[in-house]
Amino acid sequence: MIKRENILKNATFGYALHKIVLNTNGKPVDYEFIEINEAFINFTGLKEENIIGKTVKEAIPGIENEKFDWIGFYGKVALENTTENFEQYSEHLGKYYSVHAYSPEKKYFITIFSERTNEIKENLKLKEIINNANVATWEWNIETGETIFNKQWAEIVGYTLEELSPISIETWEKLSHPDDLKKSNEKLNAHFDGKTAQYQCEARMRHKNGHWVWVLDTGKVTLRTDHGKPILMSGIHQDITKRKQIELEAFQKLKLQRLLSELSSDFIITKDIDASIINSFAKLAALNKASRIYYFNIDEEQETMSNTYEWCAEGVSAEKDNLQNLPLSIFPWWMNKLYNKEIIDIPEVSKMPTEANAEREILESQNIKSLMVLPVYGKTQLMGFIGFDNVISSSKWTPNDQNFLELLSGIISNAIIRMLNEKEMFLLKKAVNGNPISIMVTDTSGAITYVNPAFTKITGYKNHEVLGENPRIFKSGNQPESFYVELWETILAGKIWHGELKNKRKNGEIFYASEIIYPIKFITEITHFVCITQDITENKELVKNLIEAKLKAEESDRLKSAFLATMNHELRTPLNHILGFSYMIPDMTDDESIKEFSGLIHESGSNLLNIIEDIFDLSMIEQSEIVIRKDEVFIRDIYLEIKKLSQEVLSESNKDNDLRMKFRIDSSIAIKQIITDKSKVIQVISNIVKNAVKYTNEGVISISFLLTGDNYFMVKVKDSGIGISKEKFNLIFEFFRQGEDSHTREYGGIGIGLAISQKIATAMGGIIKLESELNVGSEFTFSFPVKMYKDRDIESQQEKISYNIPDLSVNKVLIVEDDNIGMGMIVNMLKPTKCKIIKAVNGQEALYAIKDNPDTDIILMDLKMPVMNGFDATRTIRKDFSDLPIIALTAYSMQKDKKKALDSGANDVITKPISKEILIKKMQDYLKK
Repeated sequence: MIKRENILKNATFGYALHKIVLNTNGKPVDYEFIEINEAFINFTGLKEENIIGKTVKEAIPGIENEKFDWIGFYGKVALENTTENFEQYSEHLGKYYSVHAYSPEKKYFITIFSERTNEIKENLKLKEIINNANVATWEWNIETGETIFNKQWAEIVGYTLEELSPISIETWEKLSHPDDLKKSNEKLNAHFDGKTAQYQCEARMRHKNGHWVWVLDTGKVTLRTDHGKPILMSGIHQDITKRKQIELEAFQKLKLQRLLSELSSDFIITKDIDASIINSFAKLAALNKASRIYYFNIDEEQETMSNTYEWCAEGVSAEKDNLQNLPLSIFPWWMNKLYNKEIIDIPEVSKMPTEANAEREILESQNIKSLMVLPVYGKTQLMGFIGFDNVISSSKWTPNDQNFLELLSGIISNAIIRMLNEKEMFLLKKAVNGNPISIMVTDTSGAITYVNPAFTKITGYKNHEVLGENPRIFKSGNQPESFYVELWETILAGKIWHGELKNKRKNGEIFYASEIIYPIKFITEITHFVCITQDITENKELVKNLIEAKLKAEESDRLKSAFLATMNHELRTPLNHILGFSYMIPDMTDDESIKEFSGLIHESGSNLLNIIEDIFDLSMIEQSEIVIRKDEVFIRDIYLEIKKLSQEVLSESNKDNDLRMKFRIDSSIAIKQIITDKSKVIQVISNIVKNAVKYTNEGVISISFLLTGDNYFMVKVKDSGIGISKEKFNLIFEFFRQGEDSHTREYGGIGIGLAISQKIATAMGGIIKLESELNVGSEFTFSFPVKMYKDRDIESQQEKISYNIPDLSVNKVLIVEDDNIGMGMIVNMLKPTKCKIIKAVNGQEALYAIKDNPDTDIILMDLKMPVMNGFDATRTIRKDFSDLPIIALTAYSMQKDKKKALDSGANDVITKPISKEILIKKMQDYLKK
């Protein structure tokens, strides 16, 4: 254990022995008080019994939240065996301390300290006074040599602080005149020894430009050790060069001061700044050697400069008109100096440096012998420059001339800034007063101080009626008091408030207002609030009308959808009869005439069904956007389905003898699996194939399937039909149009299929491309992007090309159909299968039938029936027969109706008109499971 030396117990400085506390990761998280002396108690106010054996977090709660990391700092001393001397303010104790910390043994550290609160507060107070005085200041750590100068200190000698960096006491020594440095040291030592209350010395410093600057250097020791040794010293610099030169320049200076005073007064009271600037140039010319004085304005945005003011001595040519919109790029040397805030002093133009050759040539072209140019800045932006030319002879400008002209430059720059501000304020006032949106300004208490004309138009109040009033006069009573409380809390916090409310006009009329209120700050204090108000009453009415119109449109769409679904159902039901019986008649007679008529009836019914489906598809597309699904499908499946559909279309056209189908697909792509909308693909290709069959009477229709390297799936349908003239290419993709309108009668159809196909292709990100020659044939290419499904393939299988009627004599089938004709048609379709048939005319009878025949193998369920519909019947049957196959039969072709049937428990859905092959094939599939 570390033992305290006895001498520390009664020492006048504070003493404490601590042990650092580490966490499991070895990181300092606290430290413990082991020993302290009496001075520690006096300096901190902490009692020994409250801290010995306790940690600093326990003794001084919240110390870990101070800005200074005491624990981390001392932890480094204890663990790294370092020694630290520093001054720090303790927030919880409210005192400044000068501390010496060291580690006598790892994990332990000792602090020896004294309180410096009064000295440091005095020092800070002095520094604050000096800083507020905006004078050149310096602060010197006498022990370390560390020195701090402010920017005014550097500016006295023509530098920036960055240019003088790194800064130390040596910076002062290097810039000081050797003779004056010796005198300064003597006076410093006298002050250090307490012989003088403060240090003061006049000394010369080397200016950046090479000349000497006189400064009055004044300072005082602000911190000493207990033994009186100086530690910190601070002071100020005053440029007294002018005072030193006053004897030589008194008369000239007096004249210049009078002129500056006169010009300053003139610029303050003038209403014509342009005239005052020209007048000031003429007065200046009487005191210096300039034969031409001018001001150039710099346009940073356009990167040009223009001569805006010019005075010329008698016999000197004016150049103003020749010096407009000059590109800054042709004066690189010149502009670099101005941007660096340098005075351009050229005693002899002909001897300008090589890098200024471009500027020299321009000056010589104006016969300029010598000149001086001063940059004019507005805050930090270069606005332009004032130039003084001598075209008579070369001359050198004295430092006195430069100083005077710099002052003049400042006066003129202030005048120009004032002129620009006045113009800006004029424009701003015009913009605010002419603004069609109401603008109101209030003070922080809410009293109205300004309103624009639009305010009167919106509220009905005139200017004099509201000035000094509170905006509460506009309250309509439609907003609760909490609304205004939240508004004021927002803007008083310096934030922008925006919202909508109901206000009251002068005549009592209520109107809707959209308002934005934001605070205006001067430095950090809020002084005013600006309220921008827009009357949105008409907009509110418009929105209300639009909402009503939207609701009506949605209701109209709903009714339209219901109408379309009903119409589709009602048309499909009789068509189901027509197509079903006309398909079966040829098998029931040997009379060729009857067979022919039956075929014609079936063909006409199929054409009518196609027209109904096209119209229905069109209605669905008009009602909503096309939704593209993402199916995982093998290209072979698309190929086989298209092949089957195409052969069915050809068979139904009665062109089998004169027209043949040809299919081509590369075996390598047939087994590829892609992600696309299979049903949409088949719909588009089916429409194109139907179109090809319709307009081709003989020859070949070839259908090719390709997959490009960039994953575009292409299907080409080429026919040897009537062809299409090029000027009609776009026409065929419009609704209700064909290549020739006369074809409508000759070939039938209403011109919807290709238009729908084009919309689907576009929705899929693809296109339908057409190549055709009249009376030769056409080729449609449907191409669209697909995603490959992990290069998954299938083994090629032998295609089934035959269809056999199955023997279902062992199976019992329940047919639920309320339409007698429909029932008879289904019964006749199933006769060849020899299945046992049970009949029910509604859902309720179906429940009785299934109860009496629990060994039923499959149910064919119509959906729209009286007493109990097919949806409810299916749901009820499913409760007791979860595995019994149920195929829904419906004249509704909408996707939502099919989904509803599946959701109710049906295994599959067949849309009317019913295909005999499809019906028997699906029954066979479910009966096998």
